[in-house]
Amino acid sequence: MKNITFMRHAATEYVSNVDSDNINMLDPNVVQLSRIGISQVHNVASKIKNLDFDVIVCTRSLRTRQTAEILQQYINAPIIIESGLDCWKAETVEKYLSEKEYWKRFVNFVKVNGRSSSLYNWEDFETLKNRTFEAIKKYEKYENVLFIVHSIIMSMYIGRNQPSIAYCEFVNRYRLNIQNYFKKSFLAYWQESFFVRKMS
Repeated sequence: MKNITFMRHAATEYVSNVDSDNINMLDPNVVQLSRIGISQVHNVASKIKNLDFDVIVCTRSLRTRQTAEILQQYINAPIIIESGLDCWKAETVEKYLSEKEYWKRFVNFVKVNGRSSSLYNWEDFETLKNRTFEAIKKYEKYENVLFIVHSIIMSMYIGRNQPSIAYCEFVNRYRLNIQNYFKKSFLAYWQESFFVRKMS
């Protein structure tokens, strides 16, 4: 890849038929783009439509797929859904995880520097890093790739803490060797985040 662009999905809301007290954070279809989010994608499309992408790669989540589908109206490129770029897995065994429990685990994950835990079945940092790295390498045959991902994943590749990445923000990494992305652990950026400090 000569030209890699990372983009965070647009602003979101829970799908209308979901029980707000019983949200399952493991369901990739529980969060959708809001009206504001849809408008954000149309606005940003005019800024990137001339970048001549060979392919748009998104995760399995509804919000990244919807972002990709709107962008495709402006960009003549196929969409590939890549499970290897899915968000951090706060639970790898059970099928249900509440919103409150998800964020509790995220804070604890950061506190233990992403190591595995005897209390939780989460995806450790090394597994997450290797999974996303291997997923990105699949697209090396393309010249120009647009990856639409979650802020947690994007933070690790652009070297910024997660909360500072705006909805629909895109960052171009022209001719960047992806081997160099991990010089600083992205956990360091998470630890600096206001959210983690507030919840600690």
